[in-house]
Amino acid sequence: MTRPRRGKRPRPRGRKPGGSEEERAPRSRSRNRSRSLDVSSGGNPLAQKVVACILIVAGVVILIVGVFGLRKAKDSADWPQVSGRILSSSVESRIQTNSGKQKSKKRSRQSRVYSHKIRYEYSVKGKTYTGSRVSYGDSESENQSRIRRISNQYSAGKEVNVYYSPSDPQECLLEPGVKGQSWFVPLFGILLCGAGGVMAFSGLRSK
Repeated sequence: MTRPRRGKRPRPRGRKPGGSEEERAPRSRSRNRSRSLDVSSGGNPLAQKVVACILIVAGVVILIVGVFGLRKAKDSADWPQVSGRILSSSVESRIQTNSGKQKSKKRSRQSRVYSHKIRYEYSVKGKTYTGSRVSYGDSESENQSRIRRISNQYSAGKEVNVYYSPSDPQECLLEPGVKGQSWFVPLFGILLCGAGGVMAFSGLRSK
């Protein structure tokens, strides 16, 4: 007896190199996601250039103002002095809002800053003047104790030495010379210029 031939089993068709549609779908989604991340991380080149230019220009302006203030502070060490009297001395405060972005959510932080308000009078060649500057570089501060210490140092009615500019007696102050706070403005200008330069350089490298 001859055995009946068994039919050949159909061979399973090989899968396409790209895989099934179900397998290709997550791959395409991952590619699109990576592309979107690259675009978002790179940013808009034109906007990046504009921001870099704004930072550099603002930094240069602030740096010029700061250097001018440093020069004035240095010159004030040689100014003549006269006797003066404190008219009023007080401390004022205000709420300052600092906004920022963190994790794509805009957040704001409120802080209270303090400033001293000191007025004094003095006479030069028989003419009376009033002034309010303590030193070059005076600014608001969150350090309440420091501002109150300056205000208490120059309490109302106190006799003080007032230094004035020989070319313009209306320009005056109580503490001549370069102080630590006199460096804040020029250093801030340098910081802005540096940030703008780094941003512009990174934009050129990304091309």
